[in-house]
Amino acid sequence: MVTETITKFDNRVYIGAYTNFANTKPNSLFSISSYTWSESGLELLYVRNKMYYGVSAGLTQNRFDYEWARNSVIDGVIGLKFGFKLK
Repeated sequence: MVTETITKFDNRVYIGAYTNFANTKPNSLFSISSYTWSESGLELLYVRNKMYYGVSAGLTQNRFDYEWARNSVIDGVIGLKFGFKLK
């Protein structure tokens, strides 16, 4: 009797959205009022077996002036992602 093993690749493409908040005021890290919007955008992930790869593009307010105070300028941001499944 011959046993044949078929390997199937699990390929998927995901699109998602993300938003981040940052501690921008000199209050406690545990105070909700010290956090303001920092960044938002869209991401595209390609998943194959136990690995994933992705790109993201969005808007950020993470620009600081020379005195390390956040100003109100909004910039574009791009990112690359990769990872693998642990189990």
